[in-house]
Amino acid sequence: MNKAWFRNVIGGRAANTKRLVEELDYECDPLGPDNLLIFGVGPLTGTLLPASAYYTVSAKSPLTGILGDSAAGGQFAAEMKLTGFDQVIIKGKSETPIYLFITESGVQFIECSHLMG
Repeated sequence: MNKAWFRNVIGGRAANTKRLVEELDYECDPLGPDNLLIFGVGPLTGTLLPASAYYTVSAKSPLTGILGDSAAGGQFAAEMKLTGFDQVIIKGKSETPIYLFITESGVQFIECSHLMG
């Protein structure tokens, strides 16, 4: 992602909202493969500053049909930031069970049918 794009917003929630406004098809089914599921962190994530361990998840809400988001704290935000990503955007639907594996080297979708009960 272009760093200049992020200079116009501060924080994961603002970046997620900007991305949804710019790229989401508002007619899409909130539970369909065209919705965007965006995980975002802010510029202070990964530091030792208070309240810097939060990330925001944003998408078109199936409850309201408008943009919605939720924030959570914990180790995930710092780990995501340490990989070098400020946003992870998921779109589409897999035909088989997969999980997302993120490292400094990039992103992989790994098949995991063997984990299904």
